[in-house]
Amino acid sequence: MFEDEDIFEKDVIPRIKRERLDILPAIHEYSKQVLTGEKIIEADELSEKIVMAENRKKRLNEIIHIKKLFILRPKRPLFYLFHHLDYLPTGTRDAIRYMGDYIDLLAKAYLFDKIQNQKYNHKSLGPVLHELKDGKYLSDNFIDLLISYNDLFYVPAKHHFDARKFGRRHRFTVREVVHCAFITYKFAEELKKNDYVTKVAKDEIDLDNFEFGRLEPLSKDD
Repeated sequence: MFEDEDIFEKDVIPRIKRERLDILPAIHEYSKQVLTGEKIIEADELSEKIVMAENRKKRLNEIIHIKKLFILRPKRPLFYLFHHLDYLPTGTRDAIRYMGDYIDLLAKAYLFDKIQNQKYNHKSLGPVLHELKDGKYLSDNFIDLLISYNDLFYVPAKHHFDARKFGRRHRFTVREVVHCAFITYKFAEELKKNDYVTKVAKDEIDLDNFEFGRLEPLSKDD
């Protein structure tokens, strides 16, 4: 259903694949701030393997490497992320949106653990990050990187729908999705150094009720 390459002439297909391997300069520069050179090469190589895969089966075999960055907890939003990853090279916006939801969830858990107040639970990520910054709960450098993540990935994935201004058919490319995944993993691991955030990430605490969250694992039926 998503194999839209078939509707284009053969001589156009290379252009489409090149577009899917594009990366905005701002995102590329940001990746270089966050990831090591080795990880950037790894992300770029994986992006190329996904885009150039000969068929869906081979493409899914490469997408598994993105999924391995995340355990399937918390079930939401990672279940939705895994679903949309399977539709690469399309579905890029939704994949990034759910990676952003994951960071949003962990950041809110981190802030709640520090201030013991639920008032930020239903706010967007931006105010949460600024409260973390104002309270000096995380290093300024890490917070600034998280704010840039919100600006470059999460907010556009939720609100910016005009891909044409970038000369594209989709707002994000496969390469940008893979870079976002590597960055998301790194940030999540940093946030999960907090014990409370780890419990949230493992679905051991009810995310809709931080204050009275359960401490036992969810059942398979939840």
